[in-house]
Amino acid sequence: MSKIALGYIASHPFWNNSYLPQRVQNNLVNSYCINNDFSLVWSIPEVSIGYRSFPALRNFLKSNKTKIDSVIFISYQMNHPLSIIDAIGSIIGQSIEACFVIENCKVNNMNELVKLQTEIKLSYLLSNQKSSPFLDYRS
Repeated sequence: MSKIALGYIASHPFWNNSYLPQRVQNNLVNSYCINNDFSLVWSIPEVSIGYRSFPALRNFLKSNKTKIDSVIFISYQMNHPLSIIDAIGSIIGQSIEACFVIENCKVNNMNELVKLQTEIKLSYLLSNQKSSPFLDYRS
């Protein structure tokens, strides 16, 4: 039996500050669901004002009557790392799995989130730099 999934996409530039059209994001989420035996019930864009919040997701999960097994994010780079980590923690606290299309990974519990936090923060740092912040090319 397929898991019931909610797609979650970005309405703003996020991946190396590039804009990925919502139609493309929806197609990627749909393909991910097909390939991983999810039944996609809806896909919502994050239309919040401010890069550090997830009100659309929180509002949907609070008001939705359908049991959601998984939230399929387009990427964990779609928002500020502290915001995405907070959102994942909130989802896991409701026994909902968090999946990420671009990174092709998922988080089911707090131990997995703790392991992924460093990667989330590093990808944010690297996407905002022209070169690695760990390398000093002047030496």
